Amino acid sequence: MSIFRSRDGLSLSQYRAIEKVSSKPDETKAQYRLHLQNGKTRDYKVKFEGNRAVSASARGNFWWKYHHEYEEREEAGILYQLNHEEIKNSPCVIDVSSDSSRPLPLTKDEWVSRANLPVNVSNPALTLVLDLDDTLMSKKLTATFNKESSVFEGRYFNHKAMQQISAFQKRGHKVAVLTSATYPFKDVANAFSDFNVGLENARYFDLNHKARKGLFKPDFLDKYAFDESCLYVDDKNLNQSDSTHFHHATVIQPFPELLIEPPNT
Repeated sequence: MSIFRSRDGLSLSQYRAIEKVSSKPDETKAQYRLHLQNGKTRDYKVKFEGNRAVSASARGNFWWKYHHEYEEREEAGILYQLNHEEIKNSPCVIDVSSDSSRPLPLTKDEWVSRANLPVNVSNPALTLVLDLDDTLMSKKLTATFNKESSVFEGRYFNHKAMQQISAFQKRGHKVAVLTSATYPFKDVANAFSDFNVGLENARYFDLNHKARKGLFKPDFLDKYAFDESCLYVDDKNLNQSDSTHFHHATVIQPFPELLIEPPNT
């Protein structure tokens, strides 16, 4: 079987994911990492005109650059993949990009302080990575989980946390979901929209996600380009990663101290 799909994208038998690692603030250039099924990776610079990827070039691996024909076909496959909706039996496109133009937050407290400020040139966007069950929503109606879901029958959301996430996103920051559940993306996105929270498909990682492929949560966060621009919120302490900041969601402190109202100026 060919590792390339004829006239279109890349074959899932050879490639696991195309990962957006970093990008310019104006989104004209980005770095993508191609994950092979054998565990190896290759990095590519991609240029954009508007929302369309127009060129891709391999980075850094000089041994690979001797294989020009193979490289050119891989570059073409990346461009096709980025310019089309996800194709059946092809690697997924995921977005874990961060802006490295400013040093990353060194501590969780610094992350929260920067998350409470609007995104601007001196304060690049941060990413809040969220677990779902018993972190944002629960089967039990409690003082914390107090807002019934219109999408998930018999589930209750942490209403205050969802308000905090909405405000965080309005400040220009990013939201992702990492869950061991298998809820369809559309259902989670619709449930979030009830609280004015947007969720992109490229930032939703459930248990069946192509890029997960059996990885436990910490291993998934470590394998891909999640870094200290991210804060992962989960009710299980064992799910914290060495790559990101972590908030253990407990009864005493169910969610980070993110502001709902704009900070005083």
